[in-house]
Amino acid sequence: MPRRDLYHDVVRNALVKEGWTVTHDPLILGDIELRVYPDLGAEKNVAERGQRTLAIEIKVFGTIGQLSELQKAI
Repeated sequence: MPRRDLYHDVVRNALVKEGWTVTHDPLILGDIELRVYPDLGAEKNVAERGQRTLAIEIKVFGTIGQLSELQKAI
């Protein structure tokens, strides 16, 4: 299981404050052969559009080569 990033709780609290329900912490996607672990899964009911679901990956880039770090993460 991956460890939490520095801003994990900040992002989680912001989602809740905006009306999202955090459904998974962490979210586990995949099957036995391939699994990915987005940091959070969240849902929100939107009156005119129905239910919205998010899978959220939180990353902190604290080095000088931040663009390179972002490219590696994607």
